Amino acid sequence: MRSARDDADEDPFDAGSGRGILRQPKAVWATAGASVVAFMGIGLVDPILPSIAGGLDASPSQVSLLFT
Repeated sequence: MRSARDDADEDPFDAGSGRGILRQPKAVWATAGASVVAFMGIGLVDPILPSIAGGLDASPSQVSLLFT
């Protein structure tokens, strides 16, 4: 039987223990990856919104609604 002391001695980042923080279900990794891609997309699109607005003859708020 395991005691609380045994659990405290384990490294939570050690994937070999079978209980590490890096051993997550695929859905967790998919969500994390999608979040990274979404934030990168915002970082790439946000600086060019004024030029897109000029090309479309739209206000900045209309163009921001286009990407939300």
